Amino acid sequence: MRRDYELLARSLLGTTVDDPRARSLRVSGLYALFYLEEPLLHSWCGLASFVALQVHRALAGPTFGYRTMMGKANLAIYDGIVPALLRRRDGAPIAGRMAAPFRILAEADRVVETDLARGLALSDQAVVELSRVEQTEVAQPIFASLTRWQRRAIRELFVFRLGLDSAAPVIRFPYRDPADVEQRLRFTREHVVPAWVEARATRAEWIRADLDRLRRMAQLSAEDLPARVPWSGKGGARPATGRRSSPS
Repeated sequence: MRRDYELLARSLLGTTVDDPRARSLRVSGLYALFYLEEPLLHSWCGLASFVALQVHRALAGPTFGYRTMMGKANLAIYDGIVPALLRRRDGAPIAGRMAAPFRILAEADRVVETDLARGLALSDQAVVELSRVEQTEVAQPIFASLTRWQRRAIRELFVFRLGLDSAAPVIRFPYRDPADVEQRLRFTREHVVPAWVEARATRAEWIRADLDRLRRMAQLSAEDLPARVPWSGKGGARPATGRRSSPS
């Protein structure tokens, strides 16, 4: 029987699904788990974990009336990306809007053992492409519903720290209107992804330690990710064999 990956992704949220603040922390922890499992192929998740943590923190304080919007965007992005991540882990086909970035990741996985630099470059390219899909096709309908005043006011919420330590870099939206998809994409390409690439290159162990701490903050362990059920190619999946490593 074929897995329902959308339902499986939702099930990982557990009892937090209807509580935006608790859910955003669990989302952050789940992204951290994906990254810790396979940093090359789940690079987007490492970056997204820190962004989701900022959503969690923002929901604890004044949100300028944007609590509902922030919660909706956080969940929509999770729902848009995590089913494809689960499909990739099982080797199941990925179609539609997620097909292109996951083709890049498949190529990164193929070349990394013989050409590390190219594998890393492809991983970074996939982060940009996943972010494009996330912003244009998942988040933009939510931003498009904001009034002109709301579009300007929400700019104050577009900031996050790329790490848990106070010395970690703070990434701020430098443009005028974060509800404008082209400005958000430029922010991603020219500010967010370069900062993430530099952090992975110069502070890899620091990043890993912070993400391990985030999954602990969310009270998660590697066993909270579903066991892989390799895709059979003939109507469904076949049982997995072997063991996965797990963060302690």
